[in-house]
Amino acid sequence: MRFSVLVAAATVASATPVVKRQQAMSNPILHFFVFGDSYSSSGFNETSPAPTIAQPLGFPPLGTSPDDLLGNPLIANQTSSNGPIWPQFLTTRWNTSTTLLYDFAISGASIPDGYTDQALNIYEPKYSSLYAGDYGNMSMQIPVTNGSAGGGTLGMTWTGNTSIFASWIGINDINWCSLLFTRTPDVPFSSCLPPRLDEYFNLMDNLYITGARNFFFVNLPPLQRAPMVFEKGQKYVDNYAQGVELWNQHLLPQYIANFTASHPGVRSITYDAHTFFSTILDRPRVYGFRDNTCYSCIGCRNVTGCFWSNNYHPVWQVHDRLSRDMVANLTAVGWPGPQPIT
Repeated sequence: MRFSVLVAAATVASATPVVKRQQAMSNPILHFFVFGDSYSSSGFNETSPAPTIAQPLGFPPLGTSPDDLLGNPLIANQTSSNGPIWPQFLTTRWNTSTTLLYDFAISGASIPDGYTDQALNIYEPKYSSLYAGDYGNMSMQIPVTNGSAGGGTLGMTWTGNTSIFASWIGINDINWCSLLFTRTPDVPFSSCLPPRLDEYFNLMDNLYITGARNFFFVNLPPLQRAPMVFEKGQKYVDNYAQGVELWNQHLLPQYIANFTASHPGVRSITYDAHTFFSTILDRPRVYGFRDNTCYSCIGCRNVTGCFWSNNYHPVWQVHDRLSRDMVANLTAVGWPGPQPIT
């Protein structure tokens, strides 16, 4: 997949290919913070148990083994994919070091609704440097426990170098600005979307202040190819395609470039989900899917070869492939291990 890396006052380290994830406790623990909408939401929230070495997802817990996410039906009940989602696959399978997942994503989130709540009301009060009373310090004092009954800490903390902040947002913002949902159809995407990105990157400023230095942004998939949109007709397909193109090709890259250039020490990478989705949707049978239009429903267990779990969300098999494809790009912002050999 195509991707771009922006570096401000930082260098990118190389890594050695691996065959399978290793639980190398001598390596730094990676803290993976995720913000987004239903494409990323796992059910984790402010009342969930914090991730531990024994339970790196926090909530929902692992399946029967660290590599068996499908062994826990609770995971499927909490996601939009009828199974695990990309942050869970990344955390448990596609890395070479212990990784703890803090998945703040909320189903239905947009900017500022939902997304602001994740950053200011869930992350900051409990997991940021503000919580530690150490405002602006790159070393965040979150105690990491070993999951034992006593809850003893291992004396480890996350820092700017041992954490990655991932953000996949904008899918619902396209909805609310589109002809399909907007109450003001005379307002174009070019007027509706920029204020949302202003809010978005104000929140990135907040994350930076709390110690975040490695940022992983995901652009928008081809939403016009989701059944919810194409079933409405060509007028809506064209409208969604216009909004996605403006977000992906013009707005998001410029905002990321400006943010990276103005924040010393930041490393930013943009993952091209649009190309990834398009590649599979163009040739679904090659990738093991029946076609690119069928879907069932979230919570159903009788999905047979469909790309879509419902009319707007991909199934877990797409998330599995997506996570594997992301790994090679994530190494540029510190992910422990490049693309696995399968």
